[in-house]
Amino acid sequence: MEFAAPEQASWTAEKIEFSAQGPDGKSVGLKVDLLNDACDGPRDGVPDAIWKVVALAATSAGDVGIRYTAPTS
Repeated sequence: MEFAAPEQASWTAEKIEFSAQGPDGKSVGLKVDLLNDACDGPRDGVPDAIWKVVALAATSAGDVGIRYTAPTS
């Protein structure tokens, strides 16, 4: 999980990476850019499940001073 504060704004989730190992022993990964191209809001079409993972990660980020607010659609 990477967070950013574009243009001195509040912290927001910028990107998230998932990785897993399949039953065949091969690793797979997925990287999702969460900010739109203008970096001023969330990217359209990101599934709700990913935002739930972001919110969980942001809870831990609060321990280092990041205050996260989920995007509104």
